[in-house]
Amino acid sequence: MELLSSVEFAHAIGVSHATIKRWDIEGVLKPYLVTPGGFRRYLPSQVDEYFARCKVERQGDFDG
Repeated sequence: MELLSSVEFAHAIGVSHATIKRWDIEGVLKPYLVTPGGFRRYLPSQVDEYFARCKVERQGDFDG
């Protein structure tokens, strides 16, 4: 199974690595797993899920 590092994931969705770390701490976006060394790993499908969630949230802004 291919996993993305937090840096790769951040690059894929267009945010900084610091944002990814903050989102994890705040519970906004959790990694698929955290290694014993504390490194966050994400599934490639989480990139698509992130953009789908953003699209839904943006559409909600226009619902009156």
